[in-house]
Amino acid sequence: MNNNEKDAVDMFGAEYERILEENAQLKAHKCDTHTHVDMLEKIFNEQALLQVKLRTATQTQEFRTIMATALFVETGEYLQETPWKPWKKQQELHRDKAVVELADMLHFWINLCLSHDITAKEIFNAYMIKNRINHERADNGY
Repeated sequence: MNNNEKDAVDMFGAEYERILEENAQLKAHKCDTHTHVDMLEKIFNEQALLQVKLRTATQTQEFRTIMATALFVETGEYLQETPWKPWKKQQELHRDKAVVELADMLHFWINLCLSHDITAKEIFNAYMIKNRINHERADNGY
């Protein structure tokens, strides 16, 4: 268990351990036991289907490196559609283009999750834990 996990166990105790157990069960069942599919699970499933269609070998370090690089490149493309340059007087947000670039980033980010067999539910749970930690930090002047 790493230091972040120890901190989470100290802060959330049984809830954190329950989430870890739930994540292990979800991983074992590949989330097929759910009858309701939320939006995050839907996009994870859609991305997995695309990778099957493309016959992509997602479990390799080469794939992970390519996906991380693509995510980095797409982040730059996103920034080009936003007014990020403080030295430039005339700037505008190209919101529709920014949304497309964010969707591109999401494709690559989900591929990274899939390459490690990380499920939407695991991401949801990890986000909720980290969000609580961030709120706690904010409340304590972190």
